[in-house]
Amino acid sequence: PVPPSPTCDEVTAGEQTCGDRIAELKQSLSDAEAREQVATQFSVCALCMPDPCDGPALTTCTVEQGQCLLLADEKSCDKVVVRGTLRLMNGARLRTPMLMVEQTGRLL
Repeated sequence: PVPPSPTCDEVTAGEQTCGDRIAELKQSLSDAEAREQVATQFSVCALCMPDPCDGPALTTCTVEQGQCLLLADEKSCDKVVVRGTLRLMNGARLRTPMLMVEQTGRLL
């Protein structure tokens, strides 16, 4: 029989497991943010990457840290600030003269 593949928590990245690194970061970050950071910093931890955003629709012009919002149609804003995750679906249009993606933010 084939042995089971190791889980995210079991994979070793340097002197710690990916799970241990995530647990440390969760003291100051959300679970998804900690997983994303570890998966980005350590390629062996790629399986720890959280699921893509499938959250509620974007209704404001600011995506706060820890939020995951979707834009599926059209939105106009004077300024857009992304501190969390903003996922733009196929065909979505975001009209803005200023888009700020802060260090904690990401666009998908």
